[in-house]
Amino acid sequence: MQSKIEDKKKQKKNNLERAAYELFAEKGISGISVDQIVKRAKVAKGTFYLYFHDKTELLNKVIILYSTEIIHSAMVRAQQQNIESCVERIIFLVDDIIERFKRDPEILKIINKNLSEGLLNPTLLSAQVKENQTMEELLASYTANMKKEKFSAQESFQLLYMIIELVAQVSYHAILRRQPTDIDHLKPILYESIRKILHR
Repeated sequence: MQSKIEDKKKQKKNNLERAAYELFAEKGISGISVDQIVKRAKVAKGTFYLYFHDKTELLNKVIILYSTEIIHSAMVRAQQQNIESCVERIIFLVDDIIERFKRDPEILKIINKNLSEGLLNPTLLSAQVKENQTMEELLASYTANMKKEKFSAQESFQLLYMIIELVAQVSYHAILRRQPTDIDHLKPILYESIRKILHR
C-alpha cells in the first residue's frame, strides 16, 4: 500500500517536471505560470507547492535533471564504443551531446548554457539513471581513463567540466542563433581546440 502511495507521489512530481519542460520549451520561462503548469500536469495547484516553492525552483530542477540525463547518456554511449584514447572518447562524448541538441533544440533553450549542472549536482551523482551506471561511476571511469594521459583525478574532473561548459556555450549560440555560424561549421574547430586542451 505504501509503495502505491509513493509511486503516485513520484508520478505527480514527474508530471509537473514534464509539463514544465514542455511549457518552458513552447513559451519561454517568463511566458508561463504555475496555473499553466498544473493544468498541463493534470494536478491540483496545492500539489505543485508540495514539491516546489515556486516556478524558479521547478525550472532549476528541470535544468539539473535534463543536464544530468544528457551528460549521463552521452558518457554511456561513449564508453560503449571502447575508445582507448581518453581524448577521442571525450570528442565522441561532445559530439553525442551536440547531436542531441541538434535533434532537440528546445532542450537547449531550457538548459540555457547550464549543461555543467549535470556534473556538479551532488544529489544526482549517486542516483541510478535509466538502470545504467551512476554518474559517480561514470566519472570515476573517465578520470581513470584520463590518468593514462597523466591527469590527476582532480584535473580530469576540472577539464571535463570546462569542456562541457565550452560545448554548452558554443551549442547555444551556434544551434539556436547560428552565431558566429552553424554548429557543423564550428565542430572541426571546437574538436581541435578540445584536443589541444587535453594534449600533454
